[in-house]
Amino acid sequence: MPKSLTIEYSDRSNGSKWYQLEVPFIDAMHLLALLQGAKDDVGYKEPIEAPAPEKD
Repeated sequence: MPKSLTIEYSDRSNGSKWYQLEVPFIDAMHLLALLQGAKDDVGYKEPIEAPAPEKD
């Protein structure tokens, strides 16, 4: 089991700006559980990707 994870994310308003966050592994797993619970609480559904355009 890793000791820590590096979480990388970008700002929605500026996708070219990236941040890094080093998080102890156990804390990252706790955060994941909290985020999944919040997602379930609000009934969030992943966006459906639009199909690729057909080529002629």
